[in-house]
Amino acid sequence: MRLFLFLLAFYALPVGASETLPVSKCVNLSNGLDAPYEGAWGYRIEDNHIAAIAREGFDTIRFPVRFQQSYADGRLDPELMARVDHVIETALAEGLKVILDFHHFEEIMSDPEGNSDLFVAIWTEISKRYEGWTSDLMFELLNEPNDKLTTEKVDALYDRVIPIIRTRHPDRWIIVGGGSWSIWSELENLKPRDPKTAFTFHFYDPFFFTHQGATWVSDPPPPRRGPLTEAERIEMTRDIMALRDFPGPLFLGEFGTHVEVGTAQRAVWTKTVRQAAEAADIPWCHWGFASGFRIVRDDMTWLPGFQDALFQN
Repeated sequence: MRLFLFLLAFYALPVGASETLPVSKCVNLSNGLDAPYEGAWGYRIEDNHIAAIAREGFDTIRFPVRFQQSYADGRLDPELMARVDHVIETALAEGLKVILDFHHFEEIMSDPEGNSDLFVAIWTEISKRYEGWTSDLMFELLNEPNDKLTTEKVDALYDRVIPIIRTRHPDRWIIVGGGSWSIWSELENLKPRDPKTAFTFHFYDPFFFTHQGATWVSDPPPPRRGPLTEAERIEMTRDIMALRDFPGPLFLGEFGTHVEVGTAQRAVWTKTVRQAAEAADIPWCHWGFASGFRIVRDDMTWLPGFQDALFQN
């Protein structure tokens, strides 16, 4: 019934509602400015990293930033924003598109009502700052709503913020995701939006395969296990392919595996997801580049199997 209502509302939008998000092959600049401070998680974004991303064939970076802890006295910290500007400008100069993503706003997850005004204030400032910038810059409003921030509640936040952004950015792409960490099954519970709003989901199934050894998941962390089974690969592909008829622009904003999984099996999992997304005509963005779910070594050369996993048929 929810999907039927989404279809009904979506096709009532103006002609042009079937536009496609202008992203193909994307990678996340993860664990940089989404950390408590840049370098806190062992990674700093370097200009040569961005150059390597463009050189290897990606067309977009997703750029996660933890904005809320740098907001004080009614504005975002100028030093942080100068750093954000530099990363965006460097990527654009390399011919990359940029998805600016509000990441790790944990306070709003546990207390949506108490932090909603801050969320609106931050996006109001971001909207003003980037007025007039190229359309190759896109806005992702909030990473992985979860806990008390349900799909219904985050949709209400989007209702507040999108009109503010649209006054200055009528044609800029906006990306929104649902609750439960933007799991794919929440897509049908999101409201239809205007033709330049895309719907994102994240894919990490089977979770205890992709997160082996991840200490932040549990204590002790998920243990090592065997390789993906054929049944698991079939199920993964089926779940992604089931989204191909979703009535709106889709974006697979995150998928990846923890380094503890082992490089060969990570590459197999990655290729399975990437091929399924492409078969369903869904643009994708790997998590991440040179951090805990990395695809390159410290010298920016590919880990074995990952160039094939992300770019070869």
